[in-house]
Amino acid sequence: MDECSSAGFSARAANLDQELGTRPLAEVQGEVMMRIGPSFSCERKYLIPAGGTVQLHACQGDWCLVSYGTETGYLPVAALDRVPNLAPDGPEE
Repeated sequence: MDECSSAGFSARAANLDQELGTRPLAEVQGEVMMRIGPSFSCERKYLIPAGGTVQLHACQGDWCLVSYGTETGYLPVAALDRVPNLAPDGPEE
């Protein structure tokens, strides 16, 4: 399977939403580049500023599938701090 494929995350994301009833939030520790797949070799998608709040859809291994406003992609787990009860940030539509 292509390392930039999201196949494994899709099923896990549905399970996470069912388990929690909502999507948890996390804060980005420093400026981090969102990627199109769960690997540093995958294409860069969007630069999230330090302190940005993202919605977590699923995490597997060292990567999480997240949303930042209208952008959805992958961030390394090490770049995230879990924070309860914050409204998500993101670019405007």
